[in-house]
Amino acid sequence: MKPTPLTTQQIRDIERFIAVWNGKITWDSLVEQLETFQSLKTTRQRLERYPSIKEAYLRAKARARGKGNGQEAAALETFLKLSKSDRDLVEQYRAVEAEKEHFKLKSEQQFAVIDAILKKCATNRQLKDAVAEALIRAKKEK
Repeated sequence: MKPTPLTTQQIRDIERFIAVWNGKITWDSLVEQLETFQSLKTTRQRLERYPSIKEAYLRAKARARGKGNGQEAAALETFLKLSKSDRDLVEQYRAVEAEKEHFKLKSEQQFAVIDAILKKCATNRQLKDAVAEALIRAKKEK
């Protein structure tokens, strides 16, 4: 039996979950954590089919690999000297920074799509009218 596709909300939640991941990440650990914290039973293969999830995973993997130079060792030593509450705040800060970077990338992707639509509107009158109508409706719904 074929599993049901992930919803857009589930995809966004998984992307955010990966964006705030701290430390080494593997597909197996991600699948395990998703099942534990988000009650989502899935597989690595299923997650890899979604380009945005795969990109988030690769960014988290690169982030984890980037830790290891001399500056990081000094930062780790300083971090360990902090109190537990201060370390928790540092971890929260890192998570927020990672999430901010995630949303920045998502907004850049969305602006690229919008730009492509606007370029098409220049040559397609029906598309231009449909986009204008959608924008008017969106403004009224606010």
